[in-house]
Amino acid sequence: MSHYITIITSLPYLAPLSANKALPISRIGLEQRLAALSEADRQQLAVMESLFSLSVETLKTNQQWADFWRQQCQSIESDVLKDFFQRMGEALALLSVVRERLLGYQPLTLVYGRYQPQVTKRSGDVLFGLEAQWPEVAAVAQALAEKKAKKASRLFDQWLWDQLILCEQSEMFRYENIVSYVLRWRLVERAKVSRLGVMKGDESMSSLFLSMRDSVINRANSSLAPFMQEAL
Repeated sequence: MSHYITIITSLPYLAPLSANKALPISRIGLEQRLAALSEADRQQLAVMESLFSLSVETLKTNQQWADFWRQQCQSIESDVLKDFFQRMGEALALLSVVRERLLGYQPLTLVYGRYQPQVTKRSGDVLFGLEAQWPEVAAVAQALAEKKAKKASRLFDQWLWDQLILCEQSEMFRYENIVSYVLRWRLVERAKVSRLGVMKGDESMSSLFLSMRDSVINRANSSLAPFMQEAL
């Protein structure tokens, strides 16, 4: 991957997710800086942003989703970012099975990742016996079990943020730093919309969410298969 020192040094600081009250740069301003990316890197970023847009609250994983996610991960050239999205896919798949368990579905089938034996043998545990290995994701599963959807979403986004920080710290002045920044910017954007919803009420939140979702779908249209667009 090419070095993009000029882009990275031009990006304003993103405060920690829990403390970030406003976006330090608009999407237009961000796009102006990203214009210096190569066409290949811009295409890769579009794919990763589209995958990143999928919600832990609404996504229903199935074999088609798993095959597509696996295919998209294989197309990511950066090993660091590929590993991030593989872990994100595993987390989404596990949490999808948690949702299915809460709805009483049987049998419980994990369509993506390495943990079907744990899902089968320890189906009653919060995260199928993976609590020590995936403590943050287990906390999300517990919040889902307690029917605290907003808390679950907030915890999942914080886990994504922390994983992206690790990606960013593993490289210096490289493409991975830019992708991590853009995806963390998306998390701040999502948190901002959520806070506005709390301030203005459910009706306003619904309008804001639908507006944001329409924007996501438009951006993802060229990168996602039709069934993935339906999940947004």
